[in-house]
Amino acid sequence: MNAPPPLVAAARACHLALTTPSAETAHIPHQTVGDKRTLLFFDGGSRGNPGPGGAGTVIVHLGGATLTPRVVWMASVSYASKTTNNIAEYRGLLNGLRYAARCKLLGVHVVGDSNFILTQLRKRKTPRAKHLQGLYTQCRLLADRLMVSSWSHHLRHFNKTADGLANLAMDTKKNTQVTAAEVASLPSRWTSVIAPLQADVDHWMDTHPDQEDRCRASARRGAP
Repeated sequence: MNAPPPLVAAARACHLALTTPSAETAHIPHQTVGDKRTLLFFDGGSRGNPGPGGAGTVIVHLGGATLTPRVVWMASVSYASKTTNNIAEYRGLLNGLRYAARCKLLGVHVVGDSNFILTQLRKRKTPRAKHLQGLYTQCRLLADRLMVSSWSHHLRHFNKTADGLANLAMDTKKNTQVTAAEVASLPSRWTSVIAPLQADVDHWMDTHPDQEDRCRASARRGAP
């Protein structure tokens, strides 16, 4: 049997290293398909394309009678001076998939405003651009491991939280991760970043009415 291409082999090795459970994720309950919904919003961009870049990701659990999103994890990550928009977008998605894999958040629903990237993942179409192929392969491997339930395209107006996290990274040139326990103590500059989260989730629910019914049914059953 022929050996896999170097990019694919490297992506597989990276995939195994990054999805091994660690002490920091041991306390997070493992979700199975059928429990409350988990949504992963991602975004990324660069100023100059190429230019200084940033990626934003937010993962939320959704359930209960009011369907209020509960933040599981957020990330605002700054990238080098020659990042492109597509690389930053892929990085935002990859960061979220890596965290979801560590926490075994199976059946996650992925949401973003890059139809270009979402179409590639949904249709399993490897990008023609060589500099995106490794990122695509890593995302696709993780998506299969997580059994991603859906790939949803939102206009940027309904992906504001992830967009705000990406812009925060570009503004501050800093990398920040926020866990569920840290949300309540975030500094004031984060207020405007996370304020649109409910609207982002509401739009997803509006376009997935079947999922709203399932979330409410899960709440009635008392699912964790």
